[in-house]
Amino acid sequence: MDCYYVFIVSSPRRGTLRTGLTCDLPHRLERLRGETSAARPGAATRLVYYEVDLDAEAATRRARQIRHWSRDRRERLVDSMNPQRDDLCTRW
Repeated sequence: MDCYYVFIVSSPRRGTLRTGLTCDLPHRLERLRGETSAARPGAATRLVYYEVDLDAEAATRRARQIRHWSRDRRERLVDSMNPQRDDLCTRW
């Protein structure tokens, strides 16, 4: 059974919040870090929030929903799971 991840990555200084959707979160983050590390050193690469869904359509709707939220609302969502804004990639 496939899992779908809705995730938010942040830049190091609480700058940009990018929302994404993937079925392979570790691989997607590895690619994201590889793509941006040389080109943009301060780019959003820290995983600060994620949620898992088994339904692709539901995950897609959720990612779209979060993308349309205000920055303040996305920050509250991140703070509900990760108030310290730790990089959650270290858990793997």
